[in-house]
Amino acid sequence: MSFTGTLVRMIKDEIPIEILEIAFKDFKKYRRIVNIDTLIEKNIINSFYKDLNLQGGIKANIPLSDFNITYTNNIESVVELKKDIYPMKKIITVTEILQGNVMSSYGVSGRSPIDQLAGSIDKGTIGYFSSDVEVLSDRELYIEAPSEYLHGSEVVCYMSYGREMREIQPRYHLSLGALCLDKAKAIIYTKLIIKIDQGKIYHGHNMSTIQNIISGWSDSNKEYLEAMMVRGGKLLHMNDKRTMKESIGLLFNIR
Repeated sequence: MSFTGTLVRMIKDEIPIEILEIAFKDFKKYRRIVNIDTLIEKNIINSFYKDLNLQGGIKANIPLSDFNITYTNNIESVVELKKDIYPMKKIITVTEILQGNVMSSYGVSGRSPIDQLAGSIDKGTIGYFSSDVEVLSDRELYIEAPSEYLHGSEVVCYMSYGREMREIQPRYHLSLGALCLDKAKAIIYTKLIIKIDQGKIYHGHNMSTIQNIISGWSDSNKEYLEAMMVRGGKLLHMNDKRTMKESIGLLFNIR
Protein backbone atom coordinates (compact mmCIF):
# COMPACT_ATOMS: atom_id res chain seq x y z
CA MET A 1 0.00 0.00 0.00
CA SER A 2 1.23 3.51 -0.82
CA PHE A 3 1.87 6.06 1.92
CA THR A 4 -1.22 7.98 0.84
CA GLY A 5 -3.28 4.80 1.10
CA THR A 6 -1.92 4.14 4.58
CA LEU A 7 -2.87 7.65 5.71
CA VAL A 8 -6.42 7.30 4.38
CA ARG A 9 -6.83 3.94 6.14
CA MET A 10 -5.50 5.28 9.47
CA ILE A 11 -7.82 8.29 9.37
CA LYS A 12 -10.89 6.14 8.58
CA ASP A 13 -9.94 3.71 11.37
CA GLU A 14 -9.66 6.54 13.92
CA ILE A 15 -12.33 9.09 12.92
CA PRO A 16 -15.99 8.10 12.39
CA ILE A 17 -17.17 8.42 8.80
CA GLU A 18 -20.10 10.57 9.96
CA ILE A 19 -17.70 13.22 11.30
CA LEU A 20 -15.65 13.17 8.11
CA GLU A 21 -18.79 13.65 6.02
CA ILE A 22 -20.10 16.53 8.14
CA ALA A 23 -16.72 18.25 7.99
CA PHE A 24 -15.99 17.85 4.30
CA LYS A 25 -19.02 16.78 2.30
CA ASP A 26 -21.03 19.48 0.56
CA PHE A 27 -24.49 17.92 0.81
CA LYS A 28 -25.96 20.40 -1.69
CA LYS A 29 -23.25 19.75 -4.27
CA TYR A 30 -22.79 16.01 -3.73
CA ARG A 31 -26.29 14.58 -3.94
CA ARG A 32 -24.89 11.24 -4.97
CA ILE A 33 -22.58 9.02 -2.97
CA VAL A 34 -19.11 10.58 -2.72
CA ASN A 35 -15.95 8.57 -2.16
CA ILE A 36 -14.87 9.49 1.36
CA ASP A 37 -11.27 8.64 0.45
CA THR A 38 -11.31 11.48 -2.08
CA LEU A 39 -12.55 13.94 0.54
CA ILE A 40 -9.82 12.84 2.97
CA GLU A 41 -7.09 13.28 0.36
CA LYS A 42 -8.38 16.69 -0.71
CA ASN A 43 -9.00 18.19 2.72
CA ILE A 44 -6.43 16.51 4.98
CA ILE A 45 -3.64 14.75 3.14
CA ASN A 46 -2.99 17.62 0.72
CA SER A 47 -2.37 19.91 3.68
CA PHE A 48 -0.22 17.30 5.43
CA TYR A 49 1.78 16.87 2.21
CA LYS A 50 2.67 20.57 2.22
CA ASP A 51 3.86 20.34 5.82
CA LEU A 52 6.04 17.32 5.05
CA ASN A 53 7.74 19.24 2.25
CA LEU A 54 8.39 22.21 4.51
CA GLN A 55 9.93 19.99 7.16
CA GLY A 56 11.67 17.41 4.98
CA GLY A 57 12.23 16.71 1.30
CA ILE A 58 14.73 14.66 -0.66
CA LYS A 59 18.28 15.93 -1.07
CA ALA A 60 19.45 15.83 -4.69
CA ASN A 61 22.08 17.17 -7.08
CA ILE A 62 20.55 18.75 -10.17
CA PRO A 63 22.83 19.68 -13.09
CA LEU A 64 22.28 23.25 -14.21
CA SER A 65 21.84 21.76 -17.69
CA ASP A 66 18.47 20.54 -16.38
CA PHE A 67 17.38 24.19 -16.06
CA ASN A 68 16.32 26.62 -18.75
CA ILE A 69 17.94 30.06 -18.49
CA THR A 70 15.02 32.49 -18.62
CA TYR A 71 17.10 35.62 -17.94
CA THR A 72 20.78 36.53 -17.79
CA ASN A 73 22.94 39.63 -18.01
CA ASN A 74 26.15 37.59 -17.66
CA ILE A 75 26.47 38.59 -14.00
CA GLU A 76 23.24 37.15 -12.68
CA SER A 77 20.79 34.63 -14.05
CA VAL A 78 17.29 33.29 -13.49
CA VAL A 79 16.90 29.60 -14.29
CA GLU A 80 13.80 27.37 -14.40
CA LEU A 81 13.66 23.62 -13.85
CA LYS A 82 12.79 21.82 -17.09
CA LYS A 83 9.27 20.41 -16.94
CA ASP A 84 10.01 17.52 -19.29
CA ILE A 85 12.68 16.20 -16.90
CA TYR A 86 11.00 17.00 -13.57
CA PRO A 87 7.28 17.33 -14.35
CA MET A 88 6.00 17.01 -10.77
CA LYS A 89 9.00 18.01 -8.66
CA LYS A 90 9.44 21.27 -6.79
CA ILE A 91 12.52 22.86 -5.24
CA ILE A 92 12.14 23.50 -1.51
CA THR A 93 15.50 25.01 -0.66
CA VAL A 94 19.03 25.23 -2.09
CA THR A 95 22.01 24.38 0.11
CA GLU A 96 24.97 24.89 -2.24
CA ILE A 97 26.31 24.97 -5.77
CA LEU A 98 28.98 22.49 -6.88
CA GLN A 99 31.55 23.06 -9.61
CA GLY A 100 33.89 20.17 -10.38
CA ASN A 101 35.18 18.60 -7.17
CA VAL A 102 35.11 21.81 -5.12
CA MET A 103 32.24 22.79 -2.85
CA SER A 104 31.20 26.05 -1.25
CA SER A 105 28.02 26.93 0.61
CA TYR A 106 26.27 29.98 -0.76
CA GLY A 107 25.85 32.98 1.45
CA VAL A 108 28.23 31.66 4.12
CA SER A 109 31.67 32.95 3.20
CA GLY A 110 30.60 36.59 3.01
CA ARG A 111 32.96 37.09 0.07
CA SER A 112 31.92 38.95 -3.04
CA PRO A 113 31.66 37.10 -6.39
CA ILE A 114 34.83 38.84 -7.60
CA ASP A 115 36.78 37.81 -4.48
CA GLN A 116 35.62 34.20 -4.84
CA LEU A 117 36.56 34.17 -8.49
CA ALA A 118 40.00 35.58 -7.75
CA GLY A 119 40.51 33.01 -5.01
CA SER A 120 39.63 30.15 -7.30
CA ILE A 121 42.08 31.44 -9.92
CA ASP A 122 44.85 31.73 -7.31
CA LYS A 123 44.23 28.11 -6.37
CA GLY A 124 44.49 27.02 -9.96
CA THR A 125 40.85 25.99 -10.16
CA ILE A 126 38.27 27.07 -12.69
CA GLY A 127 35.32 26.75 -10.32
CA TYR A 128 33.19 29.72 -9.40
CA PHE A 129 30.70 29.71 -6.58
CA SER A 130 27.82 32.11 -6.25
CA SER A 131 27.62 34.26 -3.16
CA ASP A 132 23.87 34.53 -3.64
CA VAL A 133 21.31 31.90 -4.58
CA GLU A 134 17.63 32.54 -4.04
CA VAL A 135 14.60 30.33 -4.62
CA LEU A 136 12.17 32.56 -6.54
CA SER A 137 9.46 29.92 -6.87
CA ASP A 138 9.19 26.17 -6.54
CA ARG A 139 10.85 25.80 -9.97
CA GLU A 140 12.88 29.00 -10.38
CA LEU A 141 16.24 30.09 -8.97
CA TYR A 142 18.12 33.37 -9.01
CA ILE A 143 21.89 32.84 -9.20
CA GLU A 144 24.48 35.59 -8.86
CA ALA A 145 27.37 34.39 -11.01
CA PRO A 146 28.95 35.06 -14.40
CA SER A 147 26.99 32.81 -16.77
CA GLU A 148 30.14 31.16 -18.20
CA TYR A 149 30.92 29.71 -14.79
CA LEU A 150 27.56 27.96 -14.53
CA HIS A 151 28.40 25.37 -17.18
CA GLY A 152 29.02 21.98 -15.59
CA SER A 153 27.77 23.16 -12.20
CA GLU A 154 25.21 21.39 -10.05
CA VAL A 155 22.61 22.71 -7.66
CA VAL A 156 22.41 20.82 -4.37
CA CYS A 157 18.90 21.19 -3.04
CA TYR A 158 15.99 19.58 -1.26
CA MET A 159 13.19 18.60 -3.62
CA SER A 160 9.57 17.94 -2.80
CA TYR A 161 8.09 14.49 -2.44
CA GLY A 162 5.94 13.19 -5.28
CA ARG A 163 2.18 13.51 -4.87
CA GLU A 164 1.92 9.87 -3.82
CA MET A 165 4.87 10.38 -1.46
CA ARG A 166 6.46 7.13 -2.57
CA GLU A 167 9.81 8.47 -1.33
CA ILE A 168 8.63 7.87 2.25
CA GLN A 169 10.01 4.52 3.36
CA PRO A 170 7.39 2.03 4.62
CA ARG A 171 9.10 1.78 8.02
CA TYR A 172 8.06 5.38 8.72
CA HIS A 173 4.46 5.15 7.46
CA LEU A 174 2.83 4.50 10.84
CA SER A 175 4.90 7.04 12.77
CA LEU A 176 4.20 9.80 10.26
CA GLY A 177 0.63 8.58 9.95
CA ALA A 178 0.14 9.28 13.67
CA LEU A 179 1.10 12.90 12.95
CA CYS A 180 -1.40 13.01 10.10
CA LEU A 181 -4.13 11.89 12.52
CA ASP A 182 -3.38 14.91 14.72
CA LYS A 183 -3.51 17.08 11.61
CA ALA A 184 -6.90 15.62 10.66
CA LYS A 185 -8.36 16.24 14.11
CA ALA A 186 -7.04 19.82 14.14
CA ILE A 187 -8.58 20.57 10.74
CA ILE A 188 -11.94 19.05 11.69
CA TYR A 189 -12.04 20.81 15.07
CA THR A 190 -11.41 24.21 13.49
CA LYS A 191 -13.99 23.58 10.78
CA LEU A 192 -16.81 22.31 13.03
CA ILE A 193 -16.39 23.87 16.48
CA ILE A 194 -18.66 26.87 15.79
CA LYS A 195 -21.33 24.71 14.18
CA ILE A 196 -21.24 22.35 17.13
CA ASP A 197 -21.63 25.20 19.62
CA GLN A 198 -24.78 26.22 17.74
CA GLY A 199 -26.22 22.79 18.55
CA LYS A 200 -27.44 22.18 15.04
CA ILE A 201 -28.42 18.86 13.48
CA TYR A 202 -26.90 18.19 10.08
CA HIS A 203 -28.63 15.70 7.81
CA GLY A 204 -29.77 13.38 10.54
CA HIS A 205 -26.64 13.62 12.68
CA ASN A 206 -27.14 14.83 16.23
CA MET A 207 -24.31 17.30 16.81
CA SER A 208 -24.45 16.86 20.60
CA THR A 209 -23.33 13.26 20.13
CA ILE A 210 -20.48 14.28 17.86
CA GLN A 211 -19.54 17.15 20.18
CA ASN A 212 -18.37 14.69 22.82
CA ILE A 213 -15.77 13.41 20.36
CA ILE A 214 -14.63 16.65 18.78
CA SER A 215 -14.40 18.63 22.03
CA GLY A 216 -11.44 16.45 23.00
CA TRP A 217 -9.51 17.68 19.97
CA SER A 218 -9.13 21.31 21.05
CA ASP A 219 -5.36 20.97 21.51
CA SER A 220 -4.78 18.91 18.37
CA ASN A 221 -3.27 21.74 16.32
CA LYS A 222 -0.79 22.71 19.05
CA GLU A 223 0.15 19.07 19.60
CA TYR A 224 0.51 18.52 15.86
CA LEU A 225 2.80 21.49 15.30
CA GLU A 226 5.02 20.55 18.25
CA ALA A 227 5.24 16.93 17.15
CA MET A 228 5.88 17.81 13.49
CA MET A 229 8.71 20.19 14.31
CA VAL A 230 10.45 17.69 16.59
CA ARG A 231 9.48 14.08 15.90
CA GLY A 232 8.40 14.67 12.31
CA GLY A 233 11.65 16.44 11.46
CA LYS A 234 13.70 13.56 12.85
CA LEU A 235 11.66 10.94 11.00
CA LEU A 236 11.95 12.78 7.68
CA HIS A 237 15.67 13.27 8.26
CA MET A 238 16.12 9.53 8.78
CA ASN A 239 13.88 8.76 5.80
CA ASP A 240 16.26 10.54 3.38
CA LYS A 241 19.09 8.03 3.02
CA ARG A 242 21.54 10.57 1.63
CA THR A 243 20.96 13.11 4.39
CA MET A 244 21.24 10.39 7.01
CA LYS A 245 24.49 9.08 5.51
CA GLU A 246 26.00 12.57 5.42
CA SER A 247 24.97 13.19 9.04
CA ILE A 248 26.66 9.97 10.17
CA GLY A 249 29.74 10.95 8.20
CA LEU A 250 29.92 14.32 9.95
CA LEU A 251 29.33 12.74 13.35
CA PHE A 252 32.15 10.21 12.98
CA ASN A 253 34.33 12.32 10.66
CA ILE A 254 33.87 9.84 7.79
CA ARG A 255 34.42 11.14 4.29
